[in-house]
Amino acid sequence: MGTYFIVREIQKDQETGEVRDGEIHFTDSNPYAIAYAEESIANRVIDLLREGTSLNNIREMLQNRHIR
Repeated sequence: MGTYFIVREIQKDQETGEVRDGEIHFTDSNPYAIAYAEESIANRVIDLLREGTSLNNIREMLQNRHIR
């Protein structure tokens, strides 16, 4: 197990120019990562993001060791 990067793909509609959030996933290398963590933590953070938890709340949870 190594360090994984949690990423959110950004999708842009070619016709309208509208930008929206895309799929959230993790990878072992990505320069546009929004966070990083061990694989098990990465999976939990992804779940929280999908549930709508803000990055600030997730950061606080990580600092307080509520996510392991």
